[in-house]
Amino acid sequence: MVSVPNTVSSYDVKTLFPSALTHAFSFEGGYVVKETLVNGAGYWVKLAAVETLSLAGGQRLSDTIDVVAGWNMIGSISVPIQTTSLVEIPSGITGSPLFAFEGSYVRADILAPGYGYWIKANAPGKLVLSATLPATPRATDTQRGTDILVGQSLVDADGDLPPPPPGEEPLSSHLPPQSHGPDHFELRGNYPNPFNPWTTFSVDIPRISEVRIGISDVLGREIIILLNGQESPGTLQLRWDGRDYRGLEVPAGVYFVRMSAEGFTASRKLLLLR
Repeated sequence: MVSVPNTVSSYDVKTLFPSALTHAFSFEGGYVVKETLVNGAGYWVKLAAVETLSLAGGQRLSDTIDVVAGWNMIGSISVPIQTTSLVEIPSGITGSPLFAFEGSYVRADILAPGYGYWIKANAPGKLVLSATLPATPRATDTQRGTDILVGQSLVDADGDLPPPPPGEEPLSSHLPPQSHGPDHFELRGNYPNPFNPWTTFSVDIPRISEVRIGISDVLGREIIILLNGQESPGTLQLRWDGRDYRGLEVPAGVYFVRMSAEGFTASRKLLLLR
């Protein structure tokens, strides 16, 4: 799921995503093919491979997006913002958390530039995305910390998933019953990789456990701890913005994310570009 976070000179799909294998699909009660994209909307686009795309253009630090009753695919702006900073007009029109797609749907508490997201509205209205608005918890948000997304509940308040990708059967048919959750510990790969300035990755936790996740350099020195404490069963999505525990940017290079929990250990290599 993608979006156009900047004001660009051409909104043509092939210009923005030259390796696209499909048309771009927007959602208007059903999927609609789009050759020209717009700011504020989310789209499905299938790419040839995992890649990092640079969308040059003017920054958009705010946007106002029209939503209809039901599921809406929305876009993002030029900088990451918390979902708690979204403003609803009128207040209370949304009836679900925001969902990102990471092979399956997971709840998101950060809207990252260039990505698309699902949200369900109870009535028509508008959503205001702004980098300058303070975070104010919505009734449908679950807060676990600035850089942690909770994927433990993969359905909205009505028990629904967002619509499946174009041409695919419902995602719910691929998921185990929601009460079961993950059945083993797992540290999944990060995306994007290489990255600049941030990357995200998911971890599966099958039961209440003490979990520690940190970032280390090539010498094995831990530069920041992302998670250290007791966690409930579910899928967490974490984000690292290329900074150390002092909040300072670390140099470009190879780093490792390391996870340990109840005798389980795993690590994955990260490549930070500057």
